[in-house]
Amino acid sequence: MAEQMAPMGWYDDPTQPGTQRFWDGTAWTEDRRPSTQATGATPRRSVSGQSLTSTDVRDQRFDSSFRGYAEDEVNAFLERAANSLRHFESGRPGGCTSTDVDQVTFHSTFGGLSEAQVDEFLDRVAAALRTYEQEPDQQMKRRASTTRQAKAARVDVATVASSEPVTAAEVSVRSFPEERSGYTESNVDDLLRRAAESLEAWESGEAGELTSDDAAHTRFFIDIRGYPKREVDEFVGRIVSTLRRYEQTGV
Repeated sequence: MAEQMAPMGWYDDPTQPGTQRFWDGTAWTEDRRPSTQATGATPRRSVSGQSLTSTDVRDQRFDSSFRGYAEDEVNAFLERAANSLRHFESGRPGGCTSTDVDQVTFHSTFGGLSEAQVDEFLDRVAAALRTYEQEPDQQMKRRASTTRQAKAARVDVATVASSEPVTAAEVSVRSFPEERSGYTESNVDDLLRRAAESLEAWESGEAGELTSDDAAHTRFFIDIRGYPKREVDEFVGRIVSTLRRYEQTGV
């Protein structure tokens, strides 16, 4: 069976390091360009293993090569590594270990990912995992807690222009989409639950437990993925405004 040829495109020139050469699908042409112009490639960040995060791993991109590592295999493994780093960042052991990274192998294919770039980045991933693995359990948890506290954000109701009142029923069914770098979902859900209970009490003629000041000074953690900050701030602003109206007028 004849070996499948690489698809047409720009690849690392095997005869001139630092240069890419155009492959027309059957043979090399004389068209060349610097490797830094690789189509679809994202410049790699210069990060040490110590500073490498789960987000860095998920966002990493590599140049294509005339023959390189199978892209689907590399992407699947990096997703495992990113999940493991995220667990460590939250103070929990990760599933993918530094040994797994050191020992992983990939199939070679035409038009695959640059083996040199992938190998170099995997060395950094292994170093990052090894740093976590060597930490005492309590020290890792303390550092994760400190990191999360540093990332805590307070709802900025001062920037909310809308003061449209909100009802307990509306709060109880309110949902938000998920986005990168948003408020921790459990924190927001807890505030909405308490707000709905307080508003329901006010609607029944009794003072609610959650005050407008409580809601206004709520602090949310920031997660890699969570609820959109602006949407949450605007909705919490409406809750604060409604609670304040009840506190001032009773109706």
